Amino acid sequence: MVFPLNIPAVVSSPFGDRWHPIHGGIRFHQGTDLAAPAGTPVVAAFSGRVEIAAWVGGYGLMVVINHNNRYETRYAHLTELFVQEGQEITQGTVIGLVGSTGNSTGPHLHFELWEQIKGEWYVLDPTPHLLIAMERLEQYLAQLTLPTSSEIKPSV
Repeated sequence: MVFPLNIPAVVSSPFGDRWHPIHGGIRFHQGTDLAAPAGTPVVAAFSGRVEIAAWVGGYGLMVVINHNNRYETRYAHLTELFVQEGQEITQGTVIGLVGSTGNSTGPHLHFELWEQIKGEWYVLDPTPHLLIAMERLEQYLAQLTLPTSSEIKPSV
């Protein structure tokens, strides 16, 4: 799995029971919210087939990707979509941009992970997978180096 954003992010609302910021009351949160600036690229965590790329009620603009009919990832509150239903995509493909569409209090990515067992879909806590993927992203970004001052040549 790759991290679904191209930058590290803070978990702004975890998976599980929480106080709903819009409707109030304790409700089960089926995903993990990752705070990110509006317009941040959202990437496919795994390769798969786009099942939904549309407005879906409180999710706002949403992409749902099926992975070999066993897993499904869901990306919600996007501001723009770059994929179409039926499209086969590879891991890391930019599928949209972070936004605040639907029932949202600010720009973030709502990320869900589902597993199909004996024909029934069950939601999984994506947090452990997200933390590992974000650690890999941070390690990758740390390896990128800027040129040193001796490598920079002044323009004439």
